[in-house]
Amino acid sequence: MTAHLLTIGDEILIGQITDTNSAWMSRELNLRGIRVSGKSSVGDDPAEIIAGLEHASAKVQLVISTGGLGPTKDDLTKNTLASYFGSRLVFHQDIYDRIAAYFTRIERPMPPSMHEQSMQPDNATILTNKVGTAPGLWFERNDKVFVFLPGVPFEMEYLMTHEVLPRIVERFQTRPIAHRTLLTAGEGESNIA
Repeated sequence: MTAHLLTIGDEILIGQITDTNSAWMSRELNLRGIRVSGKSSVGDDPAEIIAGLEHASAKVQLVISTGGLGPTKDDLTKNTLASYFGSRLVFHQDIYDRIAAYFTRIERPMPPSMHEQSMQPDNATILTNKVGTAPGLWFERNDKVFVFLPGVPFEMEYLMTHEVLPRIVERFQTRPIAHRTLLTAGEGESNIA
């Protein structure tokens, strides 16, 4: 089984942040017998996101993407996904209530943009994010799985651990991947090769 990781965000492409999500996901997927055959990054642009999805899904059964699910103007992923997967955004009261409870717990007023966080594609499986405001999304099309997660590392890790990896293991048959490492000393790599 193979996967492709797609990161979405201008901040990655301009070097403002380092993509640590892909490294973490690669390790976790590898431990479960899923080989990551590629990684790519695209900007916060609908055409780039769609091109990235087309490229990522061309040769794999699983695409996992991070970034662009927040409530700010540059977070275009959710609307792009609705278009790409032929869905419409619908309001989820349970998501809104969970977000409201979060802001009550941290004793801050809830920004109006959180209403937008409660609007989700109607043909996606919603992955509950208990450590942040942006839910994850799971789509299936043409025997392929597309997973979309927030770019915030601790939110992505929570969703991968509690929602995504258990579903992947249940959905796909995987086989362990064995790696062997040879440790050497005193000789250059070219001579050993």
